[in-house]
Amino acid sequence: MAATDGAAVINPARLSGSKRPMAPRIGTHSGTFHCDEALGCWLLKQTAQFRDADIVRTRDPELLKELDIIIDVGGVHPSGKIMLLKDYCPWKDHLYDLEKEGGFVGELLFCVYQDDRDKSYRVQAVSVGPGSFENRRSLPAAWRGVRDDSLAELAGIPGCVFVHAGGFIGGNKTEEGALEMAKRALEMD
Repeated sequence: MAATDGAAVINPARLSGSKRPMAPRIGTHSGTFHCDEALGCWLLKQTAQFRDADIVRTRDPELLKELDIIIDVGGVHPSGKIMLLKDYCPWKDHLYDLEKEGGFVGELLFCVYQDDRDKSYRVQAVSVGPGSFENRRSLPAAWRGVRDDSLAELAGIPGCVFVHAGGFIGGNKTEEGALEMAKRALEMD
């Protein structure tokens, strides 16, 4: 089992191979707290399978092999402003409560995830609050309404697909490209 770039990796042998049920264990990186792994752990604990799970914070590969699921080990953007989801989940439904409970309200600015419809990737601005259409930080004004090769050339990022005229969402053909769009959006006006 490998844990790379924020992927959730499940250890099926540990979940089904024991005669005596054990509390499942969620693995995430040790070190500085980031809101993306907190959200991932919280979302997992909302499921029946991981409701009673223990959270283990480590980067020890031998210990990670023994855990039931690993999330966000490797692939955290150092700014703590971008959440990368390997699989789309309804993150907006829970983010604001999690921020309040965790004491990091307003820190997350963008979420990158794969669009299930066409398998491209999205970078979405986080709104100031539930139901709000105002973004904490929008995608750069220069990119808004621009598409495809014109956007890729303007942004200097291969694979760009679009940025909505409102600046709340953009797309790229690859995860790396969408993540780069989010990173550059942190630096631009």
